[in-house]
Amino acid sequence: MNEPLSTTLPIPGGKPILITADELAAKLALSKRTIYRLLSAGAMIKPIRIRGIVRWRAAEVEEWIAAGCPDCRTWQSTFDRQK
Repeated sequence: MNEPLSTTLPIPGGKPILITADELAAKLALSKRTIYRLLSAGAMIKPIRIRGIVRWRAAEVEEWIAAGCPDCRTWQSTFDRQK
C-alpha cells in the first residue's frame, strides 16, 4: 500500500533535513504568506524545489537565523565563502 510521505525528512537524532513553509513560518513566528513575500523581496534564504514541492534546508535555516537573518544576497555571498 502507498503510505503518505512525511512533511519532514528525519535524520538520526530526530531533526528534519527539510522543512515546509508552514514549519519555517512557525519557527520565525511569521505567517506563511509573509515567508513568501520575504522570499519575493530577496529577504529570505532560497528554498529548494523538488517537482514543485518547496522545502528549506533545516540546517541552513538554523545557520541563517544564527547569522541574524541577512538578506538573500548577503547570505549567498557568505555561504559561497564557506564552501
